[in-house]
Amino acid sequence: MPRLPGPPPPIRTFADLAATRGRARATDGHRRSTMGAWLPDHVADDFQARCAALAFARPEIVVTGWTAARFHGHQWPDSPEVVEVATGRRRLRRPGVLARQYDIPHAEIEEFSGPGGQPIRVASPAWTLFDLARNLERLPAVVALDGSSHFPVDARYAVTEMSNRYPERRGSAAARRAASEADPRAESPKETELRLFLVDCGFDSFVPQVKVPGCRARLDLADRERKIAVEYDGRGHLEAGQHARDLERWRDLISDGWIILPVGVRDLRYRRVALKAQVRAALVSRGWRPSS
Repeated sequence: MPRLPGPPPPIRTFADLAATRGRARATDGHRRSTMGAWLPDHVADDFQARCAALAFARPEIVVTGWTAARFHGHQWPDSPEVVEVATGRRRLRRPGVLARQYDIPHAEIEEFSGPGGQPIRVASPAWTLFDLARNLERLPAVVALDGSSHFPVDARYAVTEMSNRYPERRGSAAARRAASEADPRAESPKETELRLFLVDCGFDSFVPQVKVPGCRARLDLADRERKIAVEYDGRGHLEAGQHARDLERWRDLISDGWIILPVGVRDLRYRRVALKAQVRAALVSRGWRPSS
């Protein structure tokens, strides 16, 4: 008589790691996420699962920075390979983990439910942006704030308010400066980079996403009074149909008296001096004079 199959093995959870055999932790049905943190075999390996595994191993951690930004739905999240956490006073050194040794105020911590219902403590949207703005260099900090338009807080106000409330926190002054330069109208990291480049050149009359009557699309950055547009021509514009539409739109704008200056990635990397001269020449041709 054939042997009937037995019941399927139970699905392992994070809590099954609490069982021990002698001095060894029971890891059957799990795979290592990082040193001391394990994932059940049936759980997909993504940033939430890695956070859940780490939260089970180290309940005191609070997810922050770019990882918290992913939880809150940031438009332009950084690499998901690294989990960024605040550890309070305890030190944490693990491969794939960026641990920052400081406390996050209890009022600025939210709880998410991870795989298998594992609770994950995550910095609030406001504190997440504050951490990004004070820990990153100027350009990535402003990019982080510009790309948070879907957050339930206004990035500029939230970061400024946090900087004023916690002036003793390292980098709070830098965070305040990043907030002053942020603009939620930006639609890509490269557009933010181009805008900051123009500001640094002293060309502060350009504003993002300008709508021109009769034009079917907004201009990336434009001086509306002088009818000068600086357009970032990224990879999405290389598709044949999009490129044809761009050319048609630019011809219409030129016919309407606009000066169009397309900018590519090589311009921002290698041709900044020439690009500055071209923008300056366009502005001067329309009556602009540098402020003294």
